Amino acid sequence: MATFYVPAVNLIGKGVVNEVGPYIKELGYKKALLVTDKFIEGSDILPKVLKPLDTEGIEYVIFSDVEPNPTCKNVTDGVAALEEHGCDFIISLGGGSPQDAASCISIIATNGGKPQDYEGLHKSAKKGLPVVAINTTAGTSAEIIVN
Repeated sequence: MATFYVPAVNLIGKGVVNEVGPYIKELGYKKALLVTDKFIEGSDILPKVLKPLDTEGIEYVIFSDVEPNPTCKNVTDGVAALEEHGCDFIISLGGGSPQDAASCISIIATNGGKPQDYEGLHKSAKKGLPVVAINTTAGTSAEIIVN
């Protein structure tokens, strides 16, 4: 396994998904909003991610309503789910769309407002909720964007 800091921590390597649960437990997070899409939700990828979370006793709520090129409604629905279930961090699972939606949900969860309020640079007064990005595609770089 290789570990990169760019500016987020990226765990990379064969079978690294098995280390997600212990890694999150070590960080002290309790309940995740797992942001993904319908394809991932229906695939064999999701159980591989949930198993290490279950093993470590990390609670989660699955939010799979992210569309390709996420909409403002996808984000506001995600914020509502996060608040309704009392999640203290976010896991994004998938490609660029779940990553982008999770980042926006993270910022709005701590700063309030609507997605449109954050168009441009340096619009948030507070840091967003922690996001653990689990990538299923290479090349989007959405997982390393500072939110």
